[in-house]
Amino acid sequence: MDKKTMEINNVGNNNKSLIHLAISFRKLCIATACLPLVTLLICFVTAYIFQQDDIHETHCRVYNVLPSISAITGVSPQRYLWRVTIALHIGPRLVIATVYHSYYRKILTDLEDLPKKLIGCRLLNLCFWLNIIEIAALCGVTYISNRENYYAHEKIFIMFMVSSLTYMLAAVKLGRLLTPNAQSLHYKQMLFTTSI
Repeated sequence: MDKKTMEINNVGNNNKSLIHLAISFRKLCIATACLPLVTLLICFVTAYIFQQDDIHETHCRVYNVLPSISAITGVSPQRYLWRVTIALHIGPRLVIATVYHSYYRKILTDLEDLPKKLIGCRLLNLCFWLNIIEIAALCGVTYISNRENYYAHEKIFIMFMVSSLTYMLAAVKLGRLLTPNAQSLHYKQMLFTTSI
């Protein structure tokens, strides 16, 4: 390599190299989905083994056979593992929401049918903002424990569930409108049906 090429590659860096991370969108989505699922499983197993009495106790003093997610992730040290995991989970979720918004926006700009385009734009914006609300509510539910502030946790959880289910329904409608034969639409319909 000649001196001129080396100078071009290191302009203003004082011979420091830049490292870029390249990861496929599919791998990012899979890792983002698996991270909380694996952590939830770890929290469930460890809480069930070491803190069985704590996770079965509810706010209304009723014994649960299967503990809630809030109970599993609300005891220490599982609480801290869950919070770190969600902190790592939120950034990629925001990236994924933005990428999906851009992807569907591109499909909509190429669409010729004006009424379909208008409905698609409204559904797309609804999907994007519901997804953002869902992510924000997930943060709230994670960092405000049901043991610390039950009433705030309950209201944020309701907001999380409503925004999550409404987002899934709007995403299915948008998928039917723009990509009716896509495999992802079948997955979304199946997940929406299971969520209800």
